[in-house]
Amino acid sequence: MELATFSAVVLKNFEDTGRGVAVSQDTEEGDVLLEVPLEHCWTAANARSSLGLEDLSEKEAILVHLMVEASKDEPSKHLKQLPSLESMALPNFWAEQELEELEGSEVHTHAMRLKEELPEDFSRLEQKLSSSEFAQTSSINFASYQWAWSIYSSRVMSLSVNESSALFAIVPGLDMFNHSPSMAPGLFKLDATRNVVVVRAGARLAAGDQAFINYAHPMFNSQMFLSFGFLLQEEILQSSEITLSLQVSPAKLAVWLGRFQAFGVQGEGGHERLLDACDSGCHQVLHRPNSPFCDAEELIVRHTLNLKDPLPRAFVGMVRAQHLQGDPLPSASASCINGLLKAKDEMRSLLLISMLLNGKTSELRGSDEEDRQELSGPLPQRRRLALLQRCGEREVLQRAAAEVERLQLACVRGALRSVTTAEKCSWAYGSLLAAVDQLRAQVASVASLSKNLFDRLPAPHLLQSCHLINLWVVGLLCPDTVGLERLRLATTTWPLELKGETMRQPEVWDEDASEYSALYVQKLRLWGSWLFGLAVQGSQVSGNVADVVLLSQWMHAEAIVPDELSSMGAEQISIRQKFAWSVPTTEALQALSGRQPLLEVGAGSGYWAALLRQRSVDVLAYDSAIDPKFNAAAAAGESQEAFCEVLPGGPEVVKQHPDRTLVLMWPDYLGLGTFGLECLRAYEGRELILVGEWQTSTFGSYAPGIKGHGQSFSVDFQEAVERDFCLAQTIELPRWPLFLDCLQIFRRR
Repeated sequence: MELATFSAVVLKNFEDTGRGVAVSQDTEEGDVLLEVPLEHCWTAANARSSLGLEDLSEKEAILVHLMVEASKDEPSKHLKQLPSLESMALPNFWAEQELEELEGSEVHTHAMRLKEELPEDFSRLEQKLSSSEFAQTSSINFASYQWAWSIYSSRVMSLSVNESSALFAIVPGLDMFNHSPSMAPGLFKLDATRNVVVVRAGARLAAGDQAFINYAHPMFNSQMFLSFGFLLQEEILQSSEITLSLQVSPAKLAVWLGRFQAFGVQGEGGHERLLDACDSGCHQVLHRPNSPFCDAEELIVRHTLNLKDPLPRAFVGMVRAQHLQGDPLPSASASCINGLLKAKDEMRSLLLISMLLNGKTSELRGSDEEDRQELSGPLPQRRRLALLQRCGEREVLQRAAAEVERLQLACVRGALRSVTTAEKCSWAYGSLLAAVDQLRAQVASVASLSKNLFDRLPAPHLLQSCHLINLWVVGLLCPDTVGLERLRLATTTWPLELKGETMRQPEVWDEDASEYSALYVQKLRLWGSWLFGLAVQGSQVSGNVADVVLLSQWMHAEAIVPDELSSMGAEQISIRQKFAWSVPTTEALQALSGRQPLLEVGAGSGYWAALLRQRSVDVLAYDSAIDPKFNAAAAAGESQEAFCEVLPGGPEVVKQHPDRTLVLMWPDYLGLGTFGLECLRAYEGRELILVGEWQTSTFGSYAPGIKGHGQSFSVDFQEAVERDFCLAQTIELPRWPLFLDCLQIFRRR
């Protein structure tokens, strides 16, 4: 090292990091590696002394000094070692086509800003030099300025002079050390007593090993990329930025910045506030209101998300705080912002964060799979850097989105837990009626929340919400309710204590759905989100007054509009009469297929039989006029279209097909009558397939007219089956609210 008074290092090319510094002898941690006198460094003081210029800023002085010295016929050895502009990968000097690969990335935003600012900065510098009658202007042009700027950006170091000030310098030799985040900061310091920059080893090294320093701490890949033109592949270094710009009142500003009290001005020392409490370096206030007395002024904060902290407290807290009704207490801090929010506002905050993250992710070019596949092969340096940056940002945003989803589901679970502790629904309570009035008055807000829940929450959570709130309405939502565990579709939002293993549920939302199962999922998702919404004629969420969702209602007022439940019940019956009283699944149809030929008696519209015939299953379907369940439409003068050929006939046809497996689905309307029993008495086959509720699979007599043994089979029928047959297999089916139907296969004893 030419300008050093002491050197235990040499320049060396390394395969993975390129040009760097190696120790020339075995070295212990803390040993001195390099000492460079300050007089040999590129500092503003040295520049001003050499150039005879005093009115330039610290950075301008160093830039001009570099340009002048580099233009000499015989530059110094140190200058000759410095790279050219073309060999550096600083993004703001990339060609337009290269830079387009970074669109959507925070690096692209900053690089474009620098591209615009550099010509303006150079113009101002020229004016300063012109007014000072600087004699060496021939060495000053925009090309040389770009080179000097890139050298300054990638090599200037902050040397601590004392606790309150720093000296910026390019130190020959030190500027050749490569960066490692694993090194402790502070390995290079200015020894002010000797005016010497001292560099020490951060680890024990053998001769020839590369010595690293830590340029700055903390520093993410995007910062390294913009300032130094390189990226490291450690996951912890990935980051993404989101800037929030909000109109704030003085009281809300007190929460965010800790600068002002709700009444008057307070000094810096008051209670810890939202942004003051979050000192992790993950946010930067870009603009703050100048006065505490403005009605509303803009607060702009840039938040840095990273894999270690994908949802920084300041970022989440800021979004939450804007949903506080009115002005929050000045003492509200980051730790209690969540507690100040109602469930609806917390969910809205999280939905907004989710939208921000999804929007940011969609702005990035390409896809993660395509980018990573391309990275596995050889690539030009700048292309590789662009793909690494995109993949890193995308990974951070995906990690943040996953954390938001976790918080959303925790919010849903909290809302459902409040349902389990609420007093049984009674429309006579004045407080409940007042809450219903509140829901009607806030219909637009409820509908908006409902649509977001419907669009963004996975189906199992909404279906589960629909079931649980319906149970609350009839007073059955308690841990001791028989069959309750069979409604547990999503463990993360299940509000009650988990008992035993979760039963495998039919995941109709994940399979290639039939028309009926798709409609079932859509309706229960919609109703489930309204178990947190409100439906009105002409709603943007749905065009049908019966398309209501309960969850958003509960989140708003811990109440449900009774008319909505009646509409749901009426629409449920209409759908089930059109298709079938139980929803078919792939597993159920496969079980039936394995027991063909089949005979279904009381087939109604023949929906299940039609699906089976599409699978080339041999099935005969009959329906009898004596069954009122399937003739309600006919009695009302309406027609009911069959999905396949359904032959006329009832229990009497069973003896005509002794070689077929008997299938009965909801034969006894409301669990009454003898239709099922008559079919059973005529049946002589070995196996029996039953679809519907059973006395061990029902919520009991929770309302007038509802039988405790279920609404599918009479008591006499169930007793006869259990006497002559044994249960061989049970297949869970999707359930409509307040029902527990399933498919059961019995074998004759």
